[in-house]
Amino acid sequence: MSLQGDLKDGSSLYYSLLWVNDQARERFVNRLTLINALASTLDDVQEPQVAEKKIHWWHEELQRMNDGQARHPAAKSCQDDLNGLDKAQAVCLEILSVASSQRFSPATTIEAHKLATLQSYTARLALLAHALSNDEADLATSTHTAEAALAFGHYDQLSKLPTLVHRGLPVFSDELYRQFKVQPNDMAARIRVATVEADTDTSSLKGIPVIAENTTEKPSVQPLIDHAIDVARAAFDEAVQHPQTGKRYREPALRPLWRLLILRQQQLKLWQKKRPDLLRERLTLTPLVKLYYCWRNKC
Repeated sequence: MSLQGDLKDGSSLYYSLLWVNDQARERFVNRLTLINALASTLDDVQEPQVAEKKIHWWHEELQRMNDGQARHPAAKSCQDDLNGLDKAQAVCLEILSVASSQRFSPATTIEAHKLATLQSYTARLALLAHALSNDEADLATSTHTAEAALAFGHYDQLSKLPTLVHRGLPVFSDELYRQFKVQPNDMAARIRVATVEADTDTSSLKGIPVIAENTTEKPSVQPLIDHAIDVARAAFDEAVQHPQTGKRYREPALRPLWRLLILRQQQLKLWQKKRPDLLRERLTLTPLVKLYYCWRNKC
């Protein structure tokens, strides 16, 4: 949640939603699809003029969704539940606003990056909580905790790292790159060229030059990834231990979000122990481990 992922058997979302009724599960999946459509709408856009048109279209589409006249499949699937809810339209616009800023005005400082993550993921939590509860009060972003929002944001950043770098997104703030004496192109050098999609220009990959396999890689890239893993692990520990976060998401209707928080925390523990190169490797919990932690947090 992103809060990203899918509902295939064995996935974290699959286990997090195991004990949810069919209607709430469908709302959750539809809401997640809408969130991902909004958050990724500018990922492949290079020209500001094109971005401006897409943002304007989405502003109109969110109003159409509010009026029950949506056109985009992701918006159409949600409009019966969000029709007439101005709060829902507002939180969708929050996600869209951050996506636009991150694409063309990326954060220069660690604090600015944190604030952008908080803005986007608090809005995402509000939409997903409402999908589970169908209670309009859950659309108020003020009812969701910064600790949970930041933790989920850190996880998505790491889990999507190769994709984001492929698309020319900076991922981290300028300040953090300077701390480790790394540039976005250095990150691209770690990605295996073999993963380039067939329809991608061989000379570039979504705005970042593709680096040949024999190019010398900067040794400071992995320490940056390790640092990001450590920060994310700390964020999840703080979220899980935070009294208000536990109180908020251990409510019966919102329990799937709590289970997902626990699973992401365990994933970060695994990454911190194994120290994978997340630009090249995927390391996940086994389905049995996921089921175990979700069962422990069933009620």
